[in-house]
Amino acid sequence: MIVPERRDRRALIGTILTEAVPPITTADAGAYSTAIGEAPTAGAVSPFYAIALFGPLWQRVQREIGDQGIVHIDQRILVHRRLPAGRPLTAAVRITGVAGFGRHDAVLVHSTLSTVDGSPVASLRSTLAAPGDGHDRPPLRRPPDPARLGEAVRLERRFDDAAPARYAEASGDQNPVHLDEEAARAAGFPGRVVHGMCVLATGATAVAAELGGHREPGLGYLRARFARPVLPGDTVEYVAHRTGAFGTYRLGASVDGRAVFRSGLLRFRQCSRTGPE
Repeated sequence: MIVPERRDRRALIGTILTEAVPPITTADAGAYSTAIGEAPTAGAVSPFYAIALFGPLWQRVQREIGDQGIVHIDQRILVHRRLPAGRPLTAAVRITGVAGFGRHDAVLVHSTLSTVDGSPVASLRSTLAAPGDGHDRPPLRRPPDPARLGEAVRLERRFDDAAPARYAEASGDQNPVHLDEEAARAAGFPGRVVHGMCVLATGATAVAAELGGHREPGLGYLRARFARPVLPGDTVEYVAHRTGAFGTYRLGASVDGRAVFRSGLLRFRQCSRTGPE
């Protein structure tokens, strides 16, 4: 059997893609909120809807990475201000590095969302893993975790059989592993899996609402490294622990005691002054 030579993805570092983003509509914002278990509110846009706005650019990035089996393994989001409805925005994506993740390449992607006058709205750092020569790369480092002190919130959310289709429609992420049983099994999963961002956004939104008393200022910064897929029908338990830093919490999630993501950190907006850590 002839094994095709892997491309050196380090050549992608420095790639920049930009795109004008149409104004966010009330209907689209409401559909996304519903998909992550949040009651739609007139004029409000979930900070996680920023993910959907980068969809077309991320699809182009995945084509540049050029391999099947791309997996979203890490996400960090800094919210500078509320996502504005009804106003055009500009999205930009830059590939900033390639690291090793087992026998995979971990491609680091920085994304920024801004108003047309250049004011920042949200900054994201996403890590995508694809089959490659990861053992030849410097390893992807996990950020240091603050001390986990007393428990602040514990709650559960169940992801029903329609959750993947609902989130795919609202976010634009139509990856077949979320929608097609055969495609999911071909990728090594036991069946369709719930979008990692759906699991993260659902839990972070619910936990932030409990911690903030269902009032603003809302989410300012979030990070998590995805560890295990969630399947339709699973119930995820989320827990937030105090860290000793004002407005900052360790965020965890598990199914039957097995971690869904690690290195979770949630910080409220008035406490978020720096970029993704």
